[in-house]
Amino acid sequence: MSGGLPHRERRVLAKEGTLSDGVSLVTATGRREDCGTLRKGSLMWVAQLIAGKTPITISADSTIQDLVAALAQHRLGALIVSNDGRQIEGIVSERDVVRAMPENFTKLSELRVRDLMTVNVVVATVDSTIDELMTIMTERRVRHIPIVDADGMLLSIVSIGDIVKSRIKELDEERQSLIGYISQ
Repeated sequence: MSGGLPHRERRVLAKEGTLSDGVSLVTATGRREDCGTLRKGSLMWVAQLIAGKTPITISADSTIQDLVAALAQHRLGALIVSNDGRQIEGIVSERDVVRAMPENFTKLSELRVRDLMTVNVVVATVDSTIDELMTIMTERRVRHIPIVDADGMLLSIVSIGDIVKSRIKELDEERQSLIGYISQ
């Protein structure tokens, strides 16, 4: 690890199973459970939320300047770190850059994405529900969750903003339905 910044704690989540490199997936409560027993909420599934959404990735060898430029260009709060666009090596956010500044302000130009990224990433699968992601984001204090396939390969990413938009849409549809019911 160059730059001397410590990697953050291991954070892994989603459904029961195993990702590549033997990374185990667990439920939001941290308990390993049979997938069939997980609550499937009546809310929207992640698969619906990510339809047509392509994740933006960055190499671990990229400079912090490249990272900040990519975040600004794409108007994003985080990027998946991946050399091939499929295998997740980590995640890096604007928050990571800000946290690195006090101790490394004079040498930011020397740092690379690998020096700031979180290497053990909270992930979810396409069959997760929005409710499950909201719980994960709240309990784990993360704002971005990569979505992976059964082999642990990157499909997309969901942000807290995506979750909020989805929830607002759902509540509006429910409100419209109730208004229609009352109007009958």
